[in-house]
Amino acid sequence: MAPDRSKAGGNRNRSDVLLDPRANRRVHLLHHGISSTQNVVDQIGKTPGLIPDGTIVTAKLADEAVTADKIANNTITEAQLADTAITGGKIANTTITATQLASDAVTTAKINAGAVTTTELGADAVDGTKIADDAIGSEHIADDAVGSAQIADGAVDAARLAAGAVSTAKLQEGAVVAGVLASSAVTTASIADDAVTEAKLADTVVVRADRQVGDPYASLQTTSLTQYYSFTIPGGTLATRTVRVHAHGTMKQNSGSSQNFRHVVRLGGVDIHEASGSIANDADQIVWIMRMDLSFRAAGAQFLSGEWRVSSASTSADGISNIFGMHRDGTWGNNAVAQTDSGDLALTFHQRWDTSRTNSEYKVYAINVEYV
Repeated sequence: MAPDRSKAGGNRNRSDVLLDPRANRRVHLLHHGISSTQNVVDQIGKTPGLIPDGTIVTAKLADEAVTADKIANNTITEAQLADTAITGGKIANTTITATQLASDAVTTAKINAGAVTTTELGADAVDGTKIADDAIGSEHIADDAVGSAQIADGAVDAARLAAGAVSTAKLQEGAVVAGVLASSAVTTASIADDAVTEAKLADTVVVRADRQVGDPYASLQTTSLTQYYSFTIPGGTLATRTVRVHAHGTMKQNSGSSQNFRHVVRLGGVDIHEASGSIANDADQIVWIMRMDLSFRAAGAQFLSGEWRVSSASTSADGISNIFGMHRDGTWGNNAVAQTDSGDLALTFHQRWDTSRTNSEYKVYAINVEYV
């Protein structure tokens, strides 16, 4: 190499010759046996293994000196990554799967608004704490989704019930009490047949306890005392009620001669009244009416009174509007009835003819029993 003949390099032994910009550095480096930086770099690149392992430390690397080509595959592990070193731009699309995520790695701040859809939610993932107040409207509730267990005690008030929602089947037995009923709410149509018992009526109300009618209801032709009607008086009734009986019908006595007609009333199997009277022989029917009151006098002591009315004979041509004379008319009573009335008592009615039943008949068309 030619010597440095520049004015600055005339004296190659000058200590500051390499600092002089006018000097030819290469000439002076070679003269002193010193290689340039570039020459060193070139020599390292040409000679693998020239640099001992561990010689190049971080301080020796210039900024951006390590490019992608300098990094071998699978070289960078977790230990090589600094905190927050991996930004969004460093991650390829669809690269991160479930296996890449650590437990509790995805916090609220990491989830985009609207990113969690139905398919992202696990079974039973949404509990009460996840639902905001007033968030659930009618459109979010499936048909039949709300069962009894879902309704809090006292939650269903009047405002929640639609008109006509409470049917008979929804009412608990005994739930409708007097205070619930509006004035005049219970009409005749609302009361079932036989629903109003005697116990439901005030003592001042006359109650029909029984009614029997027919064409006729009973017809007898006998000389033996025969029962034609029976009614049971419930125990304790006579202490608060009078039992009133009203019956009517027809009779005919055409046996060939006069004979006695007999009628018996029994209470608890004991005779308490007997009516008897002679009925003339006649081919026509006559009308009879019986009224009777049985009332409380004292415990185990009742009073009985009544009347019998029997018309005179009528012709077959007579109409029902005709007024007939009286053949028998009488009032009767018995103040010695001593039946214990704490239990049920049978009130029975019996009839017979004394001597002959030939062409003799006794018919009952109606009998009514009332509590007065």
